[in-house]
Amino acid sequence: MKKSLFTIAVLTALTATAFSQPKTLFSMGDLRFSGFGGPSLRGTQIAGEPGMLVGGYGGVMLNQTFIFGGGGYGLVNNIKAADAIQAANPTRTQYIRMGYGGFYMEYVHNPMELVHFSASTLIGGGGAMYSHDYKDVDEENGNPFFVVEPAIHAELNMTDFLRTNVGLSYRWVNGLEMDHLSNQDLSQVTLSLNFKFGWFGPGSYSGSEPDEED
Repeated sequence: MKKSLFTIAVLTALTATAFSQPKTLFSMGDLRFSGFGGPSLRGTQIAGEPGMLVGGYGGVMLNQTFIFGGGGYGLVNNIKAADAIQAANPTRTQYIRMGYGGFYMEYVHNPMELVHFSASTLIGGGGAMYSHDYKDVDEENGNPFFVVEPAIHAELNMTDFLRTNVGLSYRWVNGLEMDHLSNQDLSQVTLSLNFKFGWFGPGSYSGSEPDEED
């Protein structure tokens, strides 16, 4: 008798587990995956002088709304180092070299609208150094730093495979230890022009198809 009651209890518990579903943010049938990659142009200030950063970013998109990926950017124009650094190298002009990158996250609001908005954050690291030209750059002599860069974007759907946006961000740098170049010299507001190449139409979705209207 006890064995029969135990068997019934186990079967009842298994049946209840099979029919009950936990509440989750996403169900596997609702998840839709796509991806993108593209270049980024960034205007900013480095040590009080105009700077141009060039790089790229990309990631995986969930339901066209949540993006997880990475990005990296480097200073491409010449910005002279401080006079004290120049005095120590009188025969060759010294310039600031800088680059950074890391993990990228973005939330896109109303992504199917022609014009929409998004917010993103990059968390990672970078390095800076002085050199005469890019041939003299020695990564072993670089000075590392930690960087966090939150941003807001206004985005335009150009085609099913191209989106472009204008972003405004603040690059916060910490941990830099260089003579005559501080964290604040690299921590600046940045205006960016970004491009996303991918597939943003319905065909990029995978998972359950929406029900057709009668």
